[in-house]
Amino acid sequence: MKNDTIWMGLLLGLVGPLIGYYLIIGILSIVDVLLDSKDIFILFQPRTHYLLAIAFNLLTVNWANKQYRTRTVRGIVTATLLYAFLWLWMFYKLIL
Repeated sequence: MKNDTIWMGLLLGLVGPLIGYYLIIGILSIVDVLLDSKDIFILFQPRTHYLLAIAFNLLTVNWANKQYRTRTVRGIVTATLLYAFLWLWMFYKLIL
């Protein structure tokens, strides 16, 4: 496999949550307009948006795993762990 590298996995793992975050914000904006209410963003706090964006990496892990790209999966998981530690560092006071 030509693109089965840890660097490709890191790239996918770092870009995937950014795409997921903007998709989540876009979907919530559309729902907000359709329901004609301003309360939809109150239901979801920023830490929930970030956590869902991190979980968006599950889709890329699943895709790479089905393609038998084990090194790419390692890179994606490494980036996901970095994002998870960053999320914990940002919100540990609110969690504990």
